[in-house]
Amino acid sequence: MMRIIPTMEINERVVPPDDQLADLALWLRDSSTGDWSHDTLRRLVKTRGWATGDDDPTLVRTGLPTGDARLLPAGLAVPVGLAAPSPLAQADCFRHVAQVVRNALGPASVAGSYGEHRPFNAHGPAWGNPYLRWLRPAQSVELRAGAHGPEVVLTQTDQWAEWLIRQGQGRPMDVTGFLGRLQTNDSAHKPNPANLLLPSPWLAHDWDVFERAFAAWLSTVSAEQHALGMRLVPAIHGATGLLLDIYPHKDRLLIAGAARSVDLPALGWTPGPLPDDPWDDYPEWRLIGGGIGRVDGKALARTAVDTARAVGLTSPTELKIMHGAQTETSEGDEYSLTFYGLGIHSRGTR
Repeated sequence: MMRIIPTMEINERVVPPDDQLADLALWLRDSSTGDWSHDTLRRLVKTRGWATGDDDPTLVRTGLPTGDARLLPAGLAVPVGLAAPSPLAQADCFRHVAQVVRNALGPASVAGSYGEHRPFNAHGPAWGNPYLRWLRPAQSVELRAGAHGPEVVLTQTDQWAEWLIRQGQGRPMDVTGFLGRLQTNDSAHKPNPANLLLPSPWLAHDWDVFERAFAAWLSTVSAEQHALGMRLVPAIHGATGLLLDIYPHKDRLLIAGAARSVDLPALGWTPGPLPDDPWDDYPEWRLIGGGIGRVDGKALARTAVDTARAVGLTSPTELKIMHGAQTETSEGDEYSLTFYGLGIHSRGTR
């Protein structure tokens, strides 16, 4: 029988030893998967000394302290972390495992969040849906958020890339989250992340749609930023002088704002700067959210939309992301970001 550890019993982080985790990541990266059938994958896992289940044909007994692996329709998912259910504990666990896997495999080709849905028509955990993916010509290793902690997944590169490009059909919120492509000239990255075809961004034409999308994005971005170890600080500008400068953080999320001829205190804004404020005197107003797991995205998004309407914007199509599309991880790896979940233009796009 599959050993299941109830979430309520997880009082501290459980992960394999770093050397064991690194060895697993390298083994997955270098594995030969053949035709991706379950028979082939069963033979593969047996080369590592793992046993397949008798009663459940998708079960793989790994002996890891984090639980058993499972066969996917065309892949393998191995839990590599268990943590308490709080968003901060889950993000901390993901961040620790990500550091070990990065040390073993190098910088991820793609880093991001799947937002509301991930391959293939599946949902991630409520606290966030971060992932790191190391692309190879035939297969890829992905670290993603699982139900009780992070898991490493081996899947086909082409299948994932085809799923990704199919998401951009122009419908509201058909692509959510964000995606960062590694900026590299290293020939070892094949395929080069810069050549990855991306889905077309959708655009919000209605304030209610934008408010829902913005609320969902704000609610999880602090946890996802912490989990991935990368800065996510988009600055949104409006045509009439509106500025919304977003600063997610482990302890609190801030939005710095500026707007002409609007009574911002009446809309719920607080004067800045605040203690430990990343800005000086401009922008001069603040919206204050909680820390990881305590961000009231709905309230923040509602105030932002009320402010945009107050300055005379008639549609979210008049908003643009002007800064924040280039970022780097705590290790200094640079990524080019697309903020799909916001549903607004980035500078230089139409």
